[in-house]
Amino acid sequence: MLAPFSSQDFHAKWQGDTLRVGYIDDFGGLHINQYHCVGTLCSLKDK
Repeated sequence: MLAPFSSQDFHAKWQGDTLRVGYIDDFGGLHINQYHCVGTLCSLKDK
């Protein structure tokens, strides 16, 4: 879990080209952002 709109280094093991990162908002709701990755560069997927 990472804080939303933060900049933080982290290590993750995954397969394929999608990384999912979750966080809990101020009201206790769980949100999961999906990132499309090519090599070590990942960008946020459009919802």
